[in-house]
Amino acid sequence: MAPPPLVQIEQTLLRRQVLRVELETLSYCKN
Repeated sequence: MAPPPLVQIEQTLLRRQVLRVELETLSYCKN
């Protein structure tokens, strides 16, 4: 059974947020 659409959207947004934080951390460590 697939989760409701809202749950999927929330998970996608969370994943995108985590990726953005990781990218910012990486670029911050480079400088």
